[in-house]
Amino acid sequence: MGNLKLKWSHMPFVFMCILLFGCKGEVRHVTEPGLYHFTGWGNTRIPRTLEGEADPVDISGEVGHAISVDRPSADCIGKAGEEQHWFAQAGIISGSLPPGLHFGRERRFSINGVPTERGHWIVTLKLYDIHCGDLTFSAGFTQQLRFHIT
Repeated sequence: MGNLKLKWSHMPFVFMCILLFGCKGEVRHVTEPGLYHFTGWGNTRIPRTLEGEADPVDISGEVGHAISVDRPSADCIGKAGEEQHWFAQAGIISGSLPPGLHFGRERRFSINGVPTERGHWIVTLKLYDIHCGDLTFSAGFTQQLRFHIT
C-alpha cells in the first residue's frame, strides 16, 4: 500500500469504507501545503487549477419555500501539515439572484432566502484572490448558477 500514514481520527472512515464499499485504494493523509477537496457553489466540481469555469449548476425552487445553496468549501493544509482556514473574495459578475434570495448574508458566500417570484434567473459568480496559508490563487474561478423558480 505504499507510504500510507493513518491517524486514529481516520479509522472510522477506513472501517466504513472497507465494510460498506469494499474500498481497494489507498487512504492518504495529505501533508503538502495547499487546497484540497475544493468544491464550488452547490457542491460542484471546480477546475483543478482553481482557474477558469466551474461546472454550472441548476437550482430549482418554489415561491414561498426557502432555498439554500451550498457555498464553496475546501480543506486548507498549511506548511506544517495542519488544517487552516482559507479565505477569498467573491461576487456576482453578471446576472442577478431571484428576488428574495441573498448572497453571503448568513454564511460566507452562501446563497439563502425565500424566492418571491416565479421565473428563471442566471447568475455568474466569481471566487478569486483565494488564500491558504502562504499560497495565493489570484485568478480564481467563475461559476454559473441557473435558478428555476415555480
